[in-house]
Amino acid sequence: MQPDFSFVQVRPDGGITVTYRNTTFPGINPEDIKFVNCTPNGAPAAPACSAPVLVAHEKTPIFASIIGVIPMLDVLYPIHTNRLESDGQTVTTFIVYDRCEVPVIDFGVAVDFCPKTDVVITSSSDGGNTWTPVTKVTNSKGQQFFGTIANDSSTGTVNLAYYSTENDPTLQEHAQVFLAQIAPETTTVGKPQLLTSGHADPQAISPVFVLLEPTGLGDRLGLAAAGTGTSGQSHAYVTFTWNSVPGIYAGVPSADTNNHLLLFQY
Repeated sequence: MQPDFSFVQVRPDGGITVTYRNTTFPGINPEDIKFVNCTPNGAPAAPACSAPVLVAHEKTPIFASIIGVIPMLDVLYPIHTNRLESDGQTVTTFIVYDRCEVPVIDFGVAVDFCPKTDVVITSSSDGGNTWTPVTKVTNSKGQQFFGTIANDSSTGTVNLAYYSTENDPTLQEHAQVFLAQIAPETTTVGKPQLLTSGHADPQAISPVFVLLEPTGLGDRLGLAAAGTGTSGQSHAYVTFTWNSVPGIYAGVPSADTNNHLLLFQY
């Protein structure tokens, strides 16, 4: 196995948490998602880390897969956040990642095909020793992908952002940005909210991006959350790639691909 796609965060109590996946070559195989706790020893000394704990054995992993009819690549990249509970001691860790709802189709080339992608979540409240069953963030139709997560430490509200094509029932290729939240003291994902009334068109890729890469909207979303602890004064910031306005590349009319930053207040 080859460990890759690591993600690191500092717990509210100063501990260090790491998630990563184990990839098995060659071909499409089940992949393990692992979690590690580390204790700082003071720079420049290396931290002391626990043995990896198995979070999930993913039988339908997305390795480097085309998302349905969308000309974009998706991967299994576990991302996590830590939330300090009201007792001041318990830390709940949430992990999200993308997976294929059905077995990935192996084309025998550099990329594979996933007919239906989901954003899924699991959590642990005992330091990562045990994890809840992996569940979908939403049961919506279409493709859900590029899931990411961040905790607002001022309120204990956990925020999840992702792309979804659920409002494009015919083609299932026009993506919008959604945000779902987990209320303080709970681990249940609430009803997702639509953040972008318009939609991006991943099929409309500029000539520049065609030459450089096949994924015009990138490979992930960015998310940060913070607030004062007062209702209405907490913010979730989502960064994403968008191409809903016309542009011109080398004199050729094409969708204008740019980075966007969106604010959600709660």
